[in-house]
Amino acid sequence: MFVRTKRVKGKEYAYLVKNVWTDKGPRQRVMDYLGAVIKPDKCSESAPIGDILTSGTIPEIVSALVSRELENHGFKSEGKNWVLGNCTVHPKWGKIRRNGKHAALRLNEGFLCDSTLRALQKVMSKEEIEGKELASAILEAGIGIESEGFVRLYERLTAQRQS
Repeated sequence: MFVRTKRVKGKEYAYLVKNVWTDKGPRQRVMDYLGAVIKPDKCSESAPIGDILTSGTIPEIVSALVSRELENHGFKSEGKNWVLGNCTVHPKWGKIRRNGKHAALRLNEGFLCDSTLRALQKVMSKEEIEGKELASAILEAGIGIESEGFVRLYERLTAQRQS
């Protein structure tokens, strides 16, 4: 499955779709509506993720990675939420809302939305993590991570499984 965008009356909306085979050939089937697309500008570049990996549970690591990316895009922390204008993100609960409605943030090369955030949490919680699957989940969620940071994250997650 992947995120596809569609313009309706000049506004962009995101959908979770999957490819299916029909008698007429391959088609895309919409699995879920993800919400209006929001494109916040990247305004800073934070330090490498080393500090994030020193401790914490998997949900805490996911929350820290998402929080770091949101901060890079101008969001401000308000308690457990991250806010930019009328958009609110709660990384631990996996909810992205604009004016109370579902929304999808276009960050870097992906989309941060309820679905991609849950998918990232699911991949990181697996008993056996595949590097390619983890990299894909991070990229699809729009989280920027340097290659050395990714290697450290993967090593931390696999070491945590072995202990």
